[in-house]
Amino acid sequence: MKTERSSSKASIESRIGLSLRSLVFLLPWALIPLLASPYLTTTFINIMIYAVLALSWDLIAGYYRLGIISFAHAGLFGLGGYSSGLLAVYLGISPFIGIFVGGLTAAVFSLLLGIVALRFTGRFNLYYIVVSLGMSNVLQLVWINQVNITHGTTGLVLPPLFYTSNYLLGGALNYYAVLALLVALILTIAYIGRSPLGYAIRAIYEDEITAATIGVNVNRTKILGIMIGGAFAGLAGGLYVHVTQAVGPDLGGRYYMLLVFMMAYAGGSGSIAGPILGALLWTGIYEGLGQIRPFLTSFEWFARFAPYFQTFVLTLIFLVILTFVGWRGIWGTVGEKIKSVLKIRDS
Repeated sequence: MKTERSSSKASIESRIGLSLRSLVFLLPWALIPLLASPYLTTTFINIMIYAVLALSWDLIAGYYRLGIISFAHAGLFGLGGYSSGLLAVYLGISPFIGIFVGGLTAAVFSLLLGIVALRFTGRFNLYYIVVSLGMSNVLQLVWINQVNITHGTTGLVLPPLFYTSNYLLGGALNYYAVLALLVALILTIAYIGRSPLGYAIRAIYEDEITAATIGVNVNRTKILGIMIGGAFAGLAGGLYVHVTQAVGPDLGGRYYMLLVFMMAYAGGSGSIAGPILGALLWTGIYEGLGQIRPFLTSFEWFARFAPYFQTFVLTLIFLVILTFVGWRGIWGTVGEKIKSVLKIRDS
């Protein structure tokens, strides 16, 4: 038992170190707006938004191994977007303030979800799945049906994050704002790992009952983890809607929940690089399929299938990936093979 706990501690500390080293991997990304086309800059903005979404979900599901599966993450993403968007449209509040309000709103909703799930004693993780799924669906119905406020399925046109007449400069500023959020999330994950909250999470992972007996407040620790993940989902949503200058009910829909699961698990749950790799793969393949799509529209049989073509093909590809590599994903599987090869060479 002692050996298992020490290996678990070493594993988590190793991943904290990797989370800081992954910032080096992001350094070349800072050059993209300066060297790449506006199209590629926009593509990488999407990649980073998706990476924040997948990483903040995996923070509680896989990275610290609390095992809390949330179906509310897409809803919290949309909630952050709508909170910031409505404040900008109806009250004229700066998008920067609105984005932080969106993150705070998502954190508060996460707290409420956790409190509701706590009422089902002993099965917090299971009931959180049910509660979070219900909340996500309710939020989407509110955004669709409150036509006087949200404009229903039409959505809202929003002010930009940065007011500038220079299109390239505006794109670059948006890019660096999103990159800053991704870096902030990685630093937060590393900080949590070395904080009292991180030690409490580690104790719960090793043995929940033992953690409670030594004074760890298990329920409070789980809810804090949920709130941090939810806050970053809300921040990502608020930032995304001002970058795209639009918000609609699709923002918190099933497509974004599918995105989260596929990117986190196919890329590699339980790591920093895994969800980022998942976001790179998903967006890269999606854009590649988008280049093929115009050639297929000439076929009559393709017309009905066209709106779902990219998502359908992507889902199949990622399901195949998951079949072969499991929840460890591409990053975890490749990493293990590299380690085994290095061990053989050393021996």
